[in-house]
Amino acid sequence: LLGSLNNCSACLPGTRFIYKNAEHSTHFYSAVPASAAAGKSAIGFTSYLMDAIQEHYDRLRRKQKKEFEKAQLVWEKEQHAAFREKRCADINLKPEEPKYIYIKISPTTSKSRLIEHLRDSGELGCCMTSTEIGTLISAIGQDYGKYTDILCKAFHHEEISSSYKVDGDPIIVHLPRLALNLSGTQEQFILFFISLEDGLYSRFVIYTREAEWIWETCAPMDDQTDLRSYYRKLGEQLLEMHLHLLDFDEVDLTNLNRQYYFLRHIGMKKTEALKEILLDINPYLDIQTDCRKVKGEDIPRLFQKDKYICEAFDRAEQKAMLVNGIREYFPDKVLVAGNGMAG
Repeated sequence: LLGSLNNCSACLPGTRFIYKNAEHSTHFYSAVPASAAAGKSAIGFTSYLMDAIQEHYDRLRRKQKKEFEKAQLVWEKEQHAAFREKRCADINLKPEEPKYIYIKISPTTSKSRLIEHLRDSGELGCCMTSTEIGTLISAIGQDYGKYTDILCKAFHHEEISSSYKVDGDPIIVHLPRLALNLSGTQEQFILFFISLEDGLYSRFVIYTREAEWIWETCAPMDDQTDLRSYYRKLGEQLLEMHLHLLDFDEVDLTNLNRQYYFLRHIGMKKTEALKEILLDINPYLDIQTDCRKVKGEDIPRLFQKDKYICEAFDRAEQKAMLVNGIREYFPDKVLVAGNGMAG
């Protein structure tokens, strides 16, 4: 249960609370020190809860990488053309390499790489799980590791930064977010928590248990459950929750001169702001909002109960995706779609 809670804590974007006059996310540190055969290896199965979410960002990363490589080719052609024509290359065509999100990160990493992961994941944060605390001890003990101070700062979302010539610009993480999930024997934890004065120990939820020496057969049985598959399946549900909580569209200052919002709505989700405006007009309306990024495969589930559907996307490919999806799955529903300022 503790391992599941820890992994879930890294999958709830936008979920915040106030603690000691500062905003915190749900990320937390947990550790399970126990003797051999005490059952602490169950922590390892809970890490599979993160697989579906990480695979989502892996697909996104591959797509971003392809788009970047295409833009890079366009830039190289522009450079060659500018050289032949004896002119300056159009610097606006030079692509900027995107930041790739890794939610599930390895404890075998360097200090600089960990800082990069925390920066690139931004508000989403990261989760690090290790069923063998020795893996983390080994990484921290290397010259490239030694990131105990990063763990201490990330727990309280304190600013982390590094500045090396090889990196170019300084790397700054204003609000690092990290969940840490560890298990191992008591002797291993003594090597990890070297001192009570550095503050790392006090940041952990510690749970321990005694070993119960009971004989358990490992032979296959008909009613057995593959726990890896079980947690992966639960992870698919967690992905749905993760995407649902993601904030894709908020009201900002540039919306005020062309959309029906007011200053008080800045920072609000557009769905909630519009709901507020409509309820001001008619307080007896029953309005349900769903702030999420619509994908083609989600159309049957999202719109099955709606009789009238209004398309209001900005991008042509998104318009085509929704219109084609509605025509395919719900040809009898009323669909309103438009171009440019038609809305």
